[in-house]
Amino acid sequence: MITLHSTITYWAPNAVNSYGENSYAPPITMKGRWEDVETKFVSADGMEVNSNARVILSQEVEVGGMLYLGDSSATVPPAGAREVKNFKKTPNIRQTVYEYLAQL
Repeated sequence: MITLHSTITYWAPNAVNSYGENSYAPPITMKGRWEDVETKFVSADGMEVNSNARVILSQEVEVGGMLYLGDSSATVPPAGAREVKNFKKTPNIRQTVYEYLAQL
């Protein structure tokens, strides 16, 4: 099992406001491992997408949410926060422990 030493701040997607901008739920912090690495994945609609970071997390997140390396109490994601483009939840063989992976 990978050790999660970093603090990650997450803003869940909420809705689109009257100006057409995304709004987010209040931030929560969790443990994770942030890796700045280039990868490709196939999105739910079958498109090949480039990712410039992957984050292994201690809990689930939603596509469209925002992740930030560090602790932030900002009500909107600050500069440096990145959008979750893909999320995978993978169980161990007994399905008792899960690995949560976000691609940004």
